[in-house]
Amino acid sequence: MAHQAPLKYIFYIAATPEKVWEGFVSRESNRIIFSGAELQADFKPGGLLAWVGAGPDGKPMTYVRGKVLRFEPPKSFSTPSQWAKMIRRPEPRSNWCPRPKPPK
Repeated sequence: MAHQAPLKYIFYIAATPEKVWEGFVSRESNRIIFSGAELQADFKPGGLLAWVGAGPDGKPMTYVRGKVLRFEPPKSFSTPSQWAKMIRRPEPRSNWCPRPKPPK
């Protein structure tokens, strides 16, 4: 397989890094962002995490599960990339790192 450059997405959110961080880790924010799925996580390296919500039949199901690779509030939250596996990309992780927008 030819080498594929890593996918990198950058999102600009009009909020402080602390507010964005709270969005990453709060159950309420995750319910809003992920259509009702609840984030269940043990926020420490090696801790388990899962997004759990109602399945098509209304019964609880786990949409994504994994382990916390890195957790350094409010700077870095890293998990294995489930999305990379689904689209057959080589990225081993998702890194969420809120930072203030650099000055122009």
